[in-house]
Amino acid sequence: MDLLQTEDGLDLIIPMKAVGTTKDKLKAIIASSLWTCDFKLDGHFFVSYINYKPIDDYNTRYFSRNVSVETGYFSERTPHLKDLSKQSDKMFSSYGPMIMTGEIVHFLGKDAVTSVVGGHPESAWKRQKELGRPVFCPFDLLAYDGEWLGNCTLESRKSLLRTICEAEDMLWITDKNVLDNPRDERLLRLTPTLEMAQECFYGEDRGLFDKKAMWDYSLEHGFEGLVHKRLASLYVPGYISNDTVRIRGSKDWIKQKVKREFDVVILGFTDARFGRTGQFEGMVGAVVFGQYKDGELVEIGQASGFDVATRQKMTDHPEDYIGKVAVVEAQERSSARDRLRHAQYKGLRDDKRPEECIYDENEA
Repeated sequence: MDLLQTEDGLDLIIPMKAVGTTKDKLKAIIASSLWTCDFKLDGHFFVSYINYKPIDDYNTRYFSRNVSVETGYFSERTPHLKDLSKQSDKMFSSYGPMIMTGEIVHFLGKDAVTSVVGGHPESAWKRQKELGRPVFCPFDLLAYDGEWLGNCTLESRKSLLRTICEAEDMLWITDKNVLDNPRDERLLRLTPTLEMAQECFYGEDRGLFDKKAMWDYSLEHGFEGLVHKRLASLYVPGYISNDTVRIRGSKDWIKQKVKREFDVVILGFTDARFGRTGQFEGMVGAVVFGQYKDGELVEIGQASGFDVATRQKMTDHPEDYIGKVAVVEAQERSSARDRLRHAQYKGLRDDKRPEECIYDENEA
């Protein structure tokens, strides 16, 4: 198993992630009893290392999924999350070394997470005082008492995680509204599985609450959708290839999103429609993007949604964007015109080649 090591000798796993699938495969997964699902949260993926190598008196350390150019390992955000780290220490101090993966969320949404955990620690603390503190929601347990659990089934890892969290009176995140109080002292919340939701909402009558009901519930209560996971699946970390960290996409974890993400190739830009104020006159308007269809790169849509700074960079240096792979978020693909509707630009992606952006009309 490939690992990244911090300067003080902490071994960091290279995580795996959920992927998309076709509509037909998703339909089969939803119907199968061999798969469970979690709520998909609108935040950023983090790994917490508990009781391994303390730093600055923190026994719990938090790392994002982004590799730092300066250090060569995943970006550490422990100093930015001092309240969360201290609360984790208090909750899990009696346990041996553990590794949890989960999502850091904020009641104001994903952009707020970026704001309150980014930059210099002191700036992050200031923004947390202004906007409210982030919350960590674990959904998997990869090590317990110093033992690696990746070779155990997801079902057994989830069961152990639930036992630990409930023993420490950790609340479930059953509604986005539970995050609405930015002063709430509960900075850790367990992400429930389908089985937990069945017990919570319907008691013993589990037949009333299936994956379709959980999907409907996720839409009504502010979640991003669901992540379907095969109960018997193992955790297979990513790897290092040609000195590049590769985060492995697992077909055992399938995303079902209200809005779906698509990998596309930037073909060019439109001119800005700057309206009455003339604010964006002379700047780019939207990103024109495409995917490969039958070996040919064809346009499939346009996307906006970037901030002024990004718009200026695109205007000044279009060569840094054209031909590159980007991620766009869209509600659906229009079958009539084979184009993505209501697309929003999310950023560049440097771990994928343009040739891998292949059009799939059945993509779910």
